[in-house]
Amino acid sequence: MRLQLVPDNDAEAALLARGEVPEPFYATWMGLACSHALIAAVELGLFDRLAEGSRTASELAETVSRDVHGLTVLLEALAGFEVLAREGERFALTPMAMRWLVQGSPACLTWSISLGVDIDRQLAHLVPALRSGVEGFHKSGDVDCWARYLALLNGSAAYGALALVEALEFATPPGRMLDVAGGPGRYSAALCGRYPELTSDIYELPEPAREGAARLQQEGLAGRVRYHVGDVFERRWPEGEYDLVLVSHFLHCLREQQAREVVRRAAKALRPGGLLVIHDVYCPDPQEPLRADAATFSLVYYATTGGRTWPPSTYASWAAAAGLAEFRWRRVSLSGVLCESTRPPDGGPGVVD
Repeated sequence: MRLQLVPDNDAEAALLARGEVPEPFYATWMGLACSHALIAAVELGLFDRLAEGSRTASELAETVSRDVHGLTVLLEALAGFEVLAREGERFALTPMAMRWLVQGSPACLTWSISLGVDIDRQLAHLVPALRSGVEGFHKSGDVDCWARYLALLNGSAAYGALALVEALEFATPPGRMLDVAGGPGRYSAALCGRYPELTSDIYELPEPAREGAARLQQEGLAGRVRYHVGDVFERRWPEGEYDLVLVSHFLHCLREQQAREVVRRAAKALRPGGLLVIHDVYCPDPQEPLRADAATFSLVYYATTGGRTWPPSTYASWAAAAGLAEFRWRRVSLSGVLCESTRPPDGGPGVVD
């Protein structure tokens, strides 16, 4: 995926073809305007109001804004970005907005847009971060930020859990799994739903653990899925106990030394013949062309956590260094990658410090 300028007429097309359109300017201004317009519309509840039918700015201002002038400008911006359709003074949802931006739609992803407030704040400090290092908002005491982050974890896992379960195959159904930084527990819940004898231990921080434990209780899985609360680096991991260790969307939060350590500990936690599964956002290997979507995720993770996305070749090297074998990987979604490696049946060198 990539973002690019699309001309609206022949004159613009000719200028673009001759390299006379200042693309960096438009990329900066239009990118900022589009993202902030979407964030503001989600926060104001505009899309949900418009799901009831087309409205004028004055009609919307009765419930979402005191500034009709400013609201009109925002609605026009959203129409310019083809998120809304303008009919005279009335604004309506486009089919795209109806699918992705309305609460109650099965595909609603406003949870991902709301976190843009916090991502924007961190990206604004990109230069100081590059000069002196960055502390991610995971360590922030901002309650609202944590709420938005937990909503992102829930939403993304709801999308990814089913795809992950469908992608994994086992010669023998796993009996015990370790879910490292398992967030709200959706991946563990989905795998336990597929394999009736499976139990799962989740390592997670207090905030996600509280929310996940409550949901698991409601789903009747509290007896099979158990949280172990705390920093994954400050606890002792069991050795040789698990058939499956899942590390989903965690390694991109880490620097290389920390990520290597997670893979090393995961290898030691596996029984002989056990499987390590790394599930994360895809990043091309150095010999492959880069695309804007992959680069965007990596930059955002750096700005918010100090980490980045990692290519499959890097995961392979970490797995080999940890004594794991049979490394293989594949794309599993628009932006996801699934990497698997096995602890050799004889235990292999993965048990050695």
